[in-house]
Amino acid sequence: MSTLDYYPIKQKIESMTCPDCKKHPKMIIKERDDFEVECCCKPFKETIIKRGRELILEAARKHISGSFDK
Repeated sequence: MSTLDYYPIKQKIESMTCPDCKKHPKMIIKERDDFEVECCCKPFKETIIKRGRELILEAARKHISGSFDK
């Protein structure tokens, strides 16, 4: 079974900009379903985590749906 592709999620996360610091986060994909996010401040990290969960859920739904179509 194939794993979820985190690179589109990484691109979306890293394109975000902190409204206070004006910096971009960095998403590090470590292994199979393991990653971490580095960013400038705690409030922005909370925003990133929330958005990341949404993106992962959306990608998982598409991945599962695509598996059934095959």
